[in-house]
This record gives sequence, C-alpha cells and structure tokens, in this order.
Amino acid sequence: MAVNLSLFAGAGWQFFDNNGVPLAGGLIYTYAAGTTTPLATYTTSAGNIANANPIVLDSAGRLANEVWLTTGSTYKFVLKTSGATQIGSYDNISGANDFTSIYAALAASSGSSLIGFIASGSGAVAETVQTKLRQIVTPQDFGAVNDGTTIDRAAINASIIASDRIYAPTETAYLASKIGDTGSIALGTKTILDSGYYKDTGNIAEFITIPASSTQVTLRDVKITAGTGIALHQNLTNSVDTIIYGPRVDSGGYAILSNENSDGSDGFVVLGGVAASSTSDAVNFNHPGNATALATNYNYSAIGMLLSSGNFAYSISGTLGWVAIGNHIRTSTLEAFHIEHSQRRGIIGFNTVKAAVANGVQLLPPLTADPAADPVVVMGNSITHTGAPSTTIGINVVNNAQTPGYLISNSIVGNVLRDFGVGITQATSTQLVDNNVVILNSSAGTGLQASRQSYMAGTNAVQEFIPGTHVAVEIGAASTVGSVIINGLRANEYVLPAAVPPTILTHSDGRGTGGKCYGFFFKISGSHAGGGADNINLFQCGANARMRGNLSVSMDNNATGLFYSAAVHWDGTTLTVGSTLAENEIEQYTGTLSAGIFNASAGLIRFNFNSTPALSGVTFVVDFSGIFFQV
Repeated sequence: MAVNLSLFAGAGWQFFDNNGVPLAGGLIYTYAAGTTTPLATYTTSAGNIANANPIVLDSAGRLANEVWLTTGSTYKFVLKTSGATQIGSYDNISGANDFTSIYAALAASSGSSLIGFIASGSGAVAETVQTKLRQIVTPQDFGAVNDGTTIDRAAINASIIASDRIYAPTETAYLASKIGDTGSIALGTKTILDSGYYKDTGNIAEFITIPASSTQVTLRDVKITAGTGIALHQNLTNSVDTIIYGPRVDSGGYAILSNENSDGSDGFVVLGGVAASSTSDAVNFNHPGNATALATNYNYSAIGMLLSSGNFAYSISGTLGWVAIGNHIRTSTLEAFHIEHSQRRGIIGFNTVKAAVANGVQLLPPLTADPAADPVVVMGNSITHTGAPSTTIGINVVNNAQTPGYLISNSIVGNVLRDFGVGITQATSTQLVDNNVVILNSSAGTGLQASRQSYMAGTNAVQEFIPGTHVAVEIGAASTVGSVIINGLRANEYVLPAAVPPTILTHSDGRGTGGKCYGFFFKISGSHAGGGADNINLFQCGANARMRGNLSVSMDNNATGLFYSAAVHWDGTTLTVGSTLAENEIEQYTGTLSAGIFNASAGLIRFNFNSTPALSGVTFVVDFSGIFFQV
C-alpha cells in the first residue's frame, strides 16, 4: 500500500499536557478528515502493519512507532489524556509529499483558475490560465464530438452564444446537420468564426445566417458545404462590417448571398477564397428595393475570389460604392458579372473569366429614374466566352426605354474580350470606351456597337476580322443615335483575297445620322499575283457613309518597302483622290512597285498597284487619319 509519513505525529514525536508535563499514556485517535469514522495509520513505509487506534503514548509521552498515512487520504487527529480528556483536534492532515489532493484540485473544472499566467512583454497584465483560455471557445467546449457523423449543430450554436470568438481547428468535420435535421447556425453580433468545416446535407433553406443589426461578424478560413439551400446568408437590415476571409463555400443553391430588400447595411467584404454554386449565384449582393423605393446599401466587395456558378458568378444591385476586383471566374452559366437596379459607383476591375457561357458583363438600368446611378468602371478585365457566340456580348450596357439617361458616364477601359458575338455594346448615353481589345470568333460578329448619343471610344482594337462577316463598329437605330464618336479604332486583321472586305463603320438600319470615327488602322495579310495591275479591296464605304482625310497603305514586311498616301474624299457615290505620295524603298525590294492609286467600286474602297515579281506572305497596313461618318 502506498503511504506517506504523517505531517502530525509522524516520527519520534513527544506530546505534553497543557501544563507542559509529558503526556504519559496519552491517546491519539485517527479518523477520516471531517468525520468520526476511524481511519487506520501504519507503523512503517511498507504500509502493511496498522497502528492501534487509538495510538497509546509511552510514559514519556512519546510514540512507540512511526505514523504513516494512506496516499490520497486526509485525516483528522484527536489528542486526549490517558483519562480521555481532549487536548486538541487537528483536521485535514495529509502525508508528506502527498500531492494527490493538489492533482485533484488542478484536475477539477476550476483547476485552471489556480494557475497564474502573464504574457511576455513589458506592461503585460497578470491573469489566470482560466481567464486566458476563456478568451476563445471552441464547439468542443460545448460537447461537439467532431467525428464526422454526430450532429454538432447544438454545440456550435451554444459556443457562438457563449463567446464573440469561436475557434474550430481547420479541416475538422463539423456536420452541423444531416438528413432530417432542419436547423441552421446563427452567428451573433461580433462573432468571429475562425476556421473549421461546417457541412449541411439536409438541404435546409439557410445554413449559416447573419442576423439583423449584426456588427463586425467575421469568418476566417471556414469551409462551408451546403445542399440545395443558401450556404451563407445575410438576409436582414442594418448589418455593419461583415468580413469573410479565405472561405471555401460550396452549395447547390447560393454560395454567398446578402438579400436585403431595404436600406441600412454598410460593409460586406469577401476576400481571397472560393465560392461555387452548381445551380445559382456564387456571390450575390441583392438589394433592389422596388420601383418606388430604391434600396441603398453601402460598400459591398468581392476581392481575389475564385468563383464558379450555375447562374451569375457575381451579381449586385441597390448598392452605393462596390467593387469586384481581382477575381477569377472559372465558369458562369449566365453573365459573369450581372449588375442591375440602381447600381452606383462600382468597379469591375482586373478580373479574369475563363468561360462565360452568356454575356461577360451586363449593366442593367435602374428600376426607376435615378440620377445617382452612375458611374460604373469596367477596367482591365480579361473575359473569354465559350460556346456559340452569336447572341453573346462581352460588355453589355442595356438601355431602359422608360427611363433613358439614368445609366450614364460609365467607363469601359482596357478590357480584353474574346470570342463573343459582339465585343462591347452601348445602348445608353455618355460612355467612355477606350483601349479595349475585342478578339472576334470565326463566325459573324461585331467589335463595338453603339445605339445612343455621346458614345465615346478611344484607341480600341478589334482583332481577327473575317471578310464579309465582321463589323468593327456598328451604329444602332437612327431614332436614337447622335454624336457617336470613335477615336483611333484598331482592327487587326483579315486575309486576302477578300471579295467583301470587313466593314469599319456601319449604321445598322442605314438611316439617319450615325456616328463619327476619327481615324482607324488595320492590317491585311496575303499574297499578290504580280505581273500586272491589281486591286486590293480595303474596306466598305457605303452610300450612307462620308469620308474625308488622309488614307495610306504600307507594306509591313522586312523584305520589301512600300508606302502610298493620298488625300481622299468619299461623298457617298464617288471617291475623289488627291495627289498620291509614293515611297519605294528599292534597296529592300529587287522588283518593281508602281501605279499605286486609290479607287472605289460599288462602295468598296480599293488600292490598285502593280508589282513585279509576285508578292507572297506580305502584310498591308491600312491607316486613315481624318473623319469617317454616317449620314
């Protein structure tokens, strides 16, 4: 038996009465602490021979044997005279070096309150380990089993109620609900949900929810998997400063949705994670209000996200001051960026879209006249369409015939749009479109399309022209068009022979005042038979078009040199050509170039020249500086 030497009467003790006289024949009774139940003591450290109870002292008041106590037990000692008169009682006595009671105290739920703690660093405040550990709680603190099978939703919700900050180890399997469990996880105000895996397989409507009037809710490095419902939902008013860092959200329904149909919320940021929905939107900030009461919420952002969607990848409405920056969209069944209903002062910038099945960016008008609904900046995006492109548009600004003029002053700058039926279309007023590149698909397509007043385009490029099918710039219905301005269009390139060359600028219905194109530039590649004069069709210039300026053709080839330039005037039927300036860099070409002249036939603007011998694998550069306009 394990024993420890008693701290009372242990070895060689001598006892005295109250007058200091040795307590001859004195008696020592031993009991369990706090009781009158006798408890044995032992004579040696072997713990195999018990002392008498009571222990009888000798004539000198000394113990005949040592006193050893059972390890883990505490005792009460009662000292009496030989005549049984009590001298004293001594309770809660343990053996020397017996730490069993200390271990028990530390092992109790209150044990951490017995241990001190102070953080390193000057000025740190002393506290207990219990106080320190309670600064963060985990679902395990409230009974979460975390075995991948047990429903831990109640424990998770209890931990959220208990503390502002909840920590769950990364990649633990918190199945918050399973089939038959219809509960959700409700985040409280100022909740910090730090990591963890939260999974719903019960197809509940709203899985993790952010309540009304919540403040400073933070989710960090969480993984959320939902069935057919909404994975993460903020659905009420007056929520402030919701921040989601590095999430991984997968859902059959909405992945991340803020669906407040009224005013009052300010700040919802999703930063650097993954959101995917198989049938709905990946990220949707939906605050449209209605035609008589437009909602206004503030500062909603998706930055650096990886999005995949069975509907819209990113959708927003009714928000003042919003951004979608640096996101990568793997695929979107509908528009990659769907902007609607009183969108205000937003930025779609520096995003990449791998596969947009429908339009790339769609800007819809407000529900009602809203002069504050401008502008939107669409800048530096690379958007690629996949599938049949004939009805798709890279960037589409949609007109509202009932409330024209309230989707204005948008800036569409520096985007690359590939394989859409139409690169950029503007059906509204006062747009700045500058330095975009439209790469057309092999089927019919239009680079830039304008249908309202004051459309301004800068140095845009339309690439991969197909003769007879592609249009660089198309002006819309005459009843809605005026003062459409195109500056420095770049259109690269089409291949000879081209019986019907591409159209630089056209009016879609051939009526009324169209737009003005101040200069354009494009290339033609192919071969020239040589040995006689030949016409190369440059571009179409129909009866409704007018052209006045300087037209030049040069040869972009290291082995040859050619440059022809002339002042030209097209009045709708006749091309008038001034003196032709020709430069032939003979030292780079051993043959003969001659008879360079511009002419027209049935609206085709042509270049006629003679070369000996034939030219093969050359590129002609066509450059026009002046005004080209529709009447």
